[in-house]
Amino acid sequence: MNLQKNIYDLEKNRLLNSDQVAEYLGFKRSYIYNLVHKGILKPFKCGKKAKGRLRFLISDLDKFLGR
Repeated sequence: MNLQKNIYDLEKNRLLNSDQVAEYLGFKRSYIYNLVHKGILKPFKCGKKAKGRLRFLISDLDKFLGR
C-alpha cells in the first residue's frame, strides 16, 4: 500500500476528545454535548465508568461538516 494513503487513513480514524472536537469544529464544548444528546454526533465511550469518556472519529466529524 501507498504510505501516504496509510497516513491519511490513520489520521481520519484518529479519536478526539470533546475539547479537541470543539476546536476542530469551531463550536463550544457545550454545543458538542448538545449535538451528542440530539443524536447528531455519535461518540465512542472509553473507560470503565458508567458515563465513560467520549471520543469522536475525525471521519465522522468530517461527514458532519459535509466534507
